[in-house]
Amino acid sequence: MRHFNFVPETINEETARRAKEMCSFSDYKTGSATAEYTSQINALLEIAENFANKSRFIEAEPERITEAQSYINYYSRKYAEYINKDNEISCRCPSVMIAGPANFPVRRKQKQVAAWDANRKNYISLDDAKYRLHYILVEDHPISSADPDAIEKLTKKLERLENNYAALKEAFKKAQKEFNAELKAGTITMTQHYYGCRIPEGFTDADRNNPEMIKKLSEWEKSAMVGTVYMKDGKTVDKPTLGYRSSNMSQERTRILKRIEEIKRHQEAPATEESGEDWKLYEDNEAGRICFEFNGKPEQEIINTLKHNGFKWAPSMKRWQRQNTDNGRRAADIVKETLTA
Repeated sequence: MRHFNFVPETINEETARRAKEMCSFSDYKTGSATAEYTSQINALLEIAENFANKSRFIEAEPERITEAQSYINYYSRKYAEYINKDNEISCRCPSVMIAGPANFPVRRKQKQVAAWDANRKNYISLDDAKYRLHYILVEDHPISSADPDAIEKLTKKLERLENNYAALKEAFKKAQKEFNAELKAGTITMTQHYYGCRIPEGFTDADRNNPEMIKKLSEWEKSAMVGTVYMKDGKTVDKPTLGYRSSNMSQERTRILKRIEEIKRHQEAPATEESGEDWKLYEDNEAGRICFEFNGKPEQEIINTLKHNGFKWAPSMKRWQRQNTDNGRRAADIVKETLTA
């Protein structure tokens, strides 16, 4: 099943023909500019399809397909604009090969080159578009605490994690059962060896025939570290384990649960507001920010304290703010102590 499509933009074939005549003696092949544009967009569509087919998020987050389709439409429009503009600039001045060196309009050519350079800044390469689609479709997106759907997204992420952990445990049980069956049948053999060992101090080759020293060596070996090696067909094999992936998933599950609890606590808590002589501290729950407002510009020492504690100046809101998290509230308390000192 294909996930993406595109509606082709119009490429000005007449301008493309004139641009070709301004820089080449060969004839323009009708439709070649449109074919180049279509080929580029089709290549992008194939990249997007490959990413969508291997992504593990599409089934749980179908909005990624919508976002990727919007980006493909955007790229299609911008690429068509780039081609048409590039051809239009090419028509402004002929090349010296076409016009000849006599009375060549050097100043016009300089303006044309500057216009080309300016237009190239609007060009989005296929590699850049590929990286953007990879982020949209394949990568795990961070979830902002200020997102109104943060709890829902984190809950879905938790469900995916628990499903993956269940699948990992099922695969481990299957591998462990097969391993034990082969070990019981004798296909896999087990041997033990000492590792990290060192000859006891004072023991020499001459003591190998001394019964007392041999007894000491035997007692020492019993307390030494013992390793187990499993062999199959003359090669070592590893015993199945859950490994680091299990501990990583467990830690990630704990982290997500803590984030859900923290966001719920902030959403349910009433918005607090405090004020001083020339400042006000309040929470903007809709934006997920904790903010300071001042009557005029504060002293440089206060500005340094705000910056040191993660607050940033928001010119559009005329306030200092940072994310309203537990760390954000602690940082606000530190700034408040400075203001009230």
